[in-house]
Amino acid sequence: MMRITLTLFTLLILLIASPTVRADTDLQALRPLLDQHTMAVGRVDMTTLDIDAVVDAVLRQVDRIGQITGTDLAQPKAAAEGVRALAKVWQTQFTTAGGQRLYFIFTPAMFPNDAGEVVAVIAPLTPDADAQAIIASLSHQMSPVPKPPRNRAVKQIGSAVVAGHSRLVEHFEHAVRPVGRPNLLQGLKEIKDAPIGIVQALSPDHRRVFAEMPISTRGTISELDIAQFAADLRYATAKLTHDDGLTIECAGQFNDVAGAQRATLLGRQAIELMIREDPDTPPQVIAALFQLYKPHIPQPDRVTLRWTEQEIDRIIDSLRPALMQARAQANQATSMANIRQTLVAIISYEDKHKAWPNSLQQLVDTGFLPSLPRSPLQSVNPNPYVYIKPDTKPVSTPYETILLYERTKAPAGTGQVILAGYADGHVEKHDDEAALPESHRKK
Repeated sequence: MMRITLTLFTLLILLIASPTVRADTDLQALRPLLDQHTMAVGRVDMTTLDIDAVVDAVLRQVDRIGQITGTDLAQPKAAAEGVRALAKVWQTQFTTAGGQRLYFIFTPAMFPNDAGEVVAVIAPLTPDADAQAIIASLSHQMSPVPKPPRNRAVKQIGSAVVAGHSRLVEHFEHAVRPVGRPNLLQGLKEIKDAPIGIVQALSPDHRRVFAEMPISTRGTISELDIAQFAADLRYATAKLTHDDGLTIECAGQFNDVAGAQRATLLGRQAIELMIREDPDTPPQVIAALFQLYKPHIPQPDRVTLRWTEQEIDRIIDSLRPALMQARAQANQATSMANIRQTLVAIISYEDKHKAWPNSLQQLVDTGFLPSLPRSPLQSVNPNPYVYIKPDTKPVSTPYETILLYERTKAPAGTGQVILAGYADGHVEKHDDEAALPESHRKK
């Protein structure tokens, strides 16, 4: 009876401890690859990542933005569906080979190289993993390994498969000098339960770079004390979960309470600086920035930011007026450029033939325009650009004579805007019919 009890107790301990054992196995494979150059480590758990959930959430946001801005996003949506299909096939291939997690080590150790690569992909090998099959999966074009035009390498180094630019892989195989990076390792433990996560920690070498950064350079980044922030931060993490819609959580672990307080203030100062540098920032955008920046301090030396998909939906909805206004302004600028181009063609035609063209189509037929201009605006007229042929030649007051105009709906959907091109080549925006010749005004 005692033997059975001990056996059950041992099995229970192994079951409880198994996640920790797996995490420790990963860290043992990573430790020899971390040196003073390592800036960040990303982690993707291919056994728990729900690719459908992530892609569906992204497509929901794409649809929402498309509806708000009136933009046709069919192409990015099709691209996302293509990524979904390829990623699911590769995920199956990788996990079937015994692969479980992928780590992405960001290191400038061998930068610059001929492809500008600073990321190596690491797949720790479990006892049941097929190393050759994992090498094959990471060599496949569908794999998440960065794909430089040449010099790509994948090989087993110690208890992990390493993939990336050949110079990076060679660095990890022969030149890396492991150093203790306890902050990176602690951050990795914090994100181990998330399907996707990343941890960033600065080495003493990195901090020296920030501390020695010239004041002028620091000023171009902002008026913020980045060097102090770098000195205060032990490590930062970001992780994504998808249990009930997407949730993104970012956290900063600081050396002390004062460092966390300075970092919290720094974030607000960064937003205020952005607003000051662009005084025309719409109020909805300002409000959204401050909605996004709501730091939580679960511990005195830690700052956390957390956003759920529902919160992001509300923020995007609050940006609807600003996004519609920005789109309307951009479209108006495009349409005014079309009018200027067409004016140049009309004036050039008149200068050559000593007569005004009978229509815009005549400009196309005679080679003065490559094609009839297409308006990006929601035009009121079936043919958006209306040509007014002058009765006389030459025009006595070209700066007052409209040759071309477009009548469009106002950005808010009420009223109208008239974009008018004049015989001297300039374009103006009008808010009422009075600017048009009487014969072209609405009755």
